[in-house]
Amino acid sequence: ASFGRNLDAQGYFGRLQSLQSTPGGLTIIVAGDYMGAVIVTRERLPMSDGLASSGEEDRRFPYLDKLAVHPDSQGTGLADILWSSLQRAFPTCVWRSRVANKVNGWYFERATGHWRIPQASGASPYWICFWYQGNDRTVDCQRMLASIIPVVESIPPSFTS
Repeated sequence: ASFGRNLDAQGYFGRLQSLQSTPGGLTIIVAGDYMGAVIVTRERLPMSDGLASSGEEDRRFPYLDKLAVHPDSQGTGLADILWSSLQRAFPTCVWRSRVANKVNGWYFERATGHWRIPQASGASPYWICFWYQGNDRTVDCQRMLASIIPVVESIPPSFTS
Protein backbone atom coordinates (compact mmCIF):
# COMPACT_ATOMS: atom_id res chain seq x y z
CA ALA A 1 0.00 0.00 0.00
CA SER A 2 1.16 3.51 -0.84
CA PHE A 3 -0.42 6.79 0.12
CA GLY A 4 -2.90 4.66 2.08
CA ARG A 5 -4.10 2.98 -1.15
CA ASN A 6 -3.25 -0.06 -3.25
CA LEU A 7 -0.79 0.45 -6.09
CA ASP A 8 -1.57 -1.17 -9.44
CA ALA A 9 2.02 -2.43 -9.47
CA GLN A 10 1.87 -4.29 -12.78
CA GLY A 11 0.30 -1.37 -14.65
CA TYR A 12 2.37 1.31 -12.97
CA PHE A 13 5.79 -0.33 -13.29
CA GLY A 14 4.96 -1.49 -16.82
CA ARG A 15 4.26 2.13 -17.78
CA LEU A 16 7.50 3.32 -16.18
CA GLN A 17 9.46 0.56 -17.90
CA SER A 18 8.11 1.57 -21.31
CA LEU A 19 9.00 5.22 -20.64
CA GLN A 20 12.48 4.25 -19.43
CA SER A 21 13.25 2.81 -22.86
CA THR A 22 12.82 6.31 -24.36
CA PRO A 23 15.83 8.62 -23.90
CA GLY A 24 14.90 11.15 -21.22
CA GLY A 25 11.53 9.48 -20.75
CA LEU A 26 11.97 8.83 -17.04
CA THR A 27 13.80 10.73 -14.30
CA ILE A 28 13.94 9.68 -10.65
CA ILE A 29 15.27 11.97 -7.92
CA VAL A 30 15.98 10.29 -4.57
CA ALA A 31 16.84 12.04 -1.31
CA GLY A 32 17.74 11.16 2.27
CA ASP A 33 18.63 7.46 2.12
CA TYR A 34 15.51 6.78 0.07
CA MET A 35 13.30 8.66 2.52
CA GLY A 36 11.83 10.66 -0.36
CA ALA A 37 11.62 10.51 -4.13
CA VAL A 38 10.30 12.30 -7.18
CA ILE A 39 9.38 10.47 -10.39
CA VAL A 40 9.08 12.56 -13.56
CA THR A 41 8.02 11.20 -16.93
CA ARG A 42 8.27 12.95 -20.27
CA GLU A 43 4.85 12.74 -21.90
CA ARG A 44 4.34 13.06 -25.64
CA LEU A 45 2.03 15.72 -27.07
CA PRO A 46 -0.16 14.60 -29.98
CA MET A 47 1.02 15.67 -33.45
CA SER A 48 -2.36 17.28 -34.13
CA ASP A 49 -2.01 19.92 -31.41
CA GLY A 50 -1.02 22.66 -33.87
CA LEU A 51 1.98 23.75 -31.79
CA ALA A 52 5.19 24.49 -33.65
CA SER A 53 7.93 21.98 -32.95
CA SER A 54 11.49 21.64 -34.10
CA GLY A 55 11.87 17.99 -33.09
CA GLU A 56 10.64 15.02 -31.09
CA GLU A 57 12.11 16.33 -27.82
CA ASP A 58 10.03 19.51 -28.21
CA ARG A 59 6.89 17.37 -28.42
CA ARG A 60 7.34 16.06 -24.88
CA PHE A 61 6.65 17.73 -21.56
CA PRO A 62 7.74 16.88 -18.01
CA TYR A 63 4.99 15.31 -15.91
CA LEU A 64 5.42 14.95 -12.16
CA ASP A 65 4.21 11.39 -11.69
CA LYS A 66 5.02 10.96 -7.98
CA LEU A 67 6.42 12.96 -5.12
CA ALA A 68 6.63 10.86 -1.98
CA VAL A 69 8.17 11.29 1.46
CA HIS A 70 8.39 8.45 3.97
CA PRO A 71 6.13 9.10 6.99
CA ASP A 72 9.18 9.23 9.29
CA SER A 73 10.56 12.15 7.25
CA GLN A 74 7.37 14.16 6.80
CA GLY A 75 7.59 17.60 8.34
CA THR A 76 11.39 17.69 8.11
CA GLY A 77 11.59 19.82 4.96
CA LEU A 78 12.50 16.87 2.75
CA ALA A 79 9.54 17.57 0.45
CA ASP A 80 10.84 21.10 -0.11
CA ILE A 81 14.32 19.76 -0.86
CA LEU A 82 12.84 17.37 -3.41
CA TRP A 83 10.73 20.20 -4.87
CA SER A 84 13.80 22.41 -5.30
CA SER A 85 15.63 19.55 -7.02
CA LEU A 86 12.62 19.02 -9.29
CA GLN A 87 12.53 22.70 -10.27
CA ARG A 88 16.26 22.76 -11.01
CA ALA A 89 15.93 19.69 -13.24
CA PHE A 90 12.68 20.81 -14.90
CA PRO A 91 12.02 24.58 -15.15
CA THR A 92 8.49 23.80 -16.33
CA CYS A 93 6.42 20.85 -15.12
CA VAL A 94 2.83 19.60 -15.13
CA TRP A 95 1.11 17.17 -12.76
CA ARG A 96 -2.34 16.09 -11.69
CA SER A 97 -3.87 15.35 -8.34
CA ARG A 98 -7.19 13.94 -7.26
CA VAL A 99 -9.56 16.68 -6.15
CA ALA A 100 -9.74 15.08 -2.67
CA ASN A 101 -5.94 14.78 -2.22
CA LYS A 102 -5.05 16.15 1.21
CA VAL A 103 -1.79 17.68 -0.05
CA ASN A 104 -3.46 19.86 -2.69
CA GLY A 105 -2.98 22.92 -0.46
CA TRP A 106 0.78 22.34 -0.68
CA TYR A 107 0.49 22.02 -4.48
CA PHE A 108 -1.59 25.21 -4.78
CA GLU A 109 1.14 27.10 -2.89
CA ARG A 110 3.81 25.95 -5.34
CA ALA A 111 1.95 25.92 -8.66
CA THR A 112 1.97 28.74 -11.20
CA GLY A 113 -1.54 27.71 -12.15
CA HIS A 114 -4.12 24.94 -12.14
CA TRP A 115 -7.09 23.66 -14.08
CA ARG A 116 -9.90 21.51 -12.73
CA ILE A 117 -10.38 18.83 -15.34
CA PRO A 118 -14.11 18.37 -15.99
CA GLN A 119 -15.37 14.81 -16.29
CA ALA A 120 -16.93 13.80 -19.58
CA SER A 121 -20.15 12.97 -17.74
CA GLY A 122 -20.43 16.55 -16.51
CA ALA A 123 -19.94 15.41 -12.90
CA SER A 124 -17.68 17.31 -10.52
CA PRO A 125 -13.99 17.30 -11.49
CA TYR A 126 -11.97 14.28 -10.39
CA TRP A 127 -8.50 15.65 -11.24
CA ILE A 128 -6.80 19.00 -10.86
CA CYS A 129 -4.03 19.65 -13.37
CA PHE A 130 -1.27 21.85 -11.89
CA TRP A 131 1.78 23.40 -13.47
CA TYR A 132 4.69 25.57 -12.53
CA GLN A 133 6.89 27.61 -14.78
CA GLY A 134 9.56 29.17 -12.60
CA ASN A 135 11.41 31.95 -14.40
CA ASP A 136 11.39 30.08 -17.72
CA ARG A 137 8.62 31.66 -19.77
CA THR A 138 9.65 30.00 -23.03
CA VAL A 139 6.83 27.46 -22.62
CA ASP A 140 3.34 28.96 -22.58
CA CYS A 141 1.62 26.39 -20.38
CA GLN A 142 -1.76 28.08 -20.61
CA ARG A 143 -1.58 27.97 -24.42
CA MET A 144 -0.58 24.32 -24.28
CA LEU A 145 -3.35 23.28 -21.86
CA ALA A 146 -5.65 22.27 -24.69
CA SER A 147 -3.00 19.74 -25.76
CA ILE A 148 -1.69 18.77 -22.33
CA ILE A 149 -5.02 18.09 -20.58
CA PRO A 150 -6.03 15.12 -22.82
CA VAL A 151 -2.57 13.59 -22.32
CA VAL A 152 -2.76 14.06 -18.54
CA GLU A 153 -6.27 12.58 -18.51
CA SER A 154 -5.11 9.54 -20.47
CA ILE A 155 -2.46 8.53 -17.92
CA PRO A 156 -3.83 5.51 -16.07
CA PRO A 157 -4.37 5.97 -12.33
CA SER A 158 -1.54 4.41 -10.30
CA PHE A 159 -3.81 3.16 -7.55
CA THR A 160 -6.68 0.70 -7.63
CA SER A 161 -8.44 2.11 -4.59
